[in-house]
Amino acid sequence: HGDDPPANQFKLRQLGGTLSLVGLGLMVAAVAFSSEYPFPVTQSRSLVAPLNALLIFGLALGGGLLAKGLSSRLMVLLGNASYALYLLHIPLIFWTYFISRAWFRAESPNTWPLFVAYVFVAIGVSILAFLLVEEPMRHRLRRRLTTWLGSGDPTCQSLQHRS
Repeated sequence: HGDDPPANQFKLRQLGGTLSLVGLGLMVAAVAFSSEYPFPVTQSRSLVAPLNALLIFGLALGGGLLAKGLSSRLMVLLGNASYALYLLHIPLIFWTYFISRAWFRAESPNTWPLFVAYVFVAIGVSILAFLLVEEPMRHRLRRRLTTWLGSGDPTCQSLQHRS
């Protein structure tokens, strides 16, 4: 829009923080007031999806304090480790179930203490996987790719010209 953006753009951006907090607050309320633990309204995801969209839209507009909090070093680390969490959460769920039955004689792993323990273990394992596996491998692969592309190999040269 050039040097002078329209005034309504500024009004919409000022709503970013409010919209993101409303979206997050409604999602937390949906979880907190649901009787279906631990997957309250997420089975169908039809109720949570608009709230998630509201949160994302608000963050995209600027997000206010919530956006600042999400850009902290801890949150960035958790975001980086999220792929490892995605890969590892199912095996960790099975291990939680196994351990809860074998060690604690729990009838069901669907209890708050086990759920909280699972969340902390899953996050810890995903951070370790990110720091000890993902990051070192990414650096190693980047170094090798840089060396390979700079080596003068004709195959590499054709790849460089395509991109």
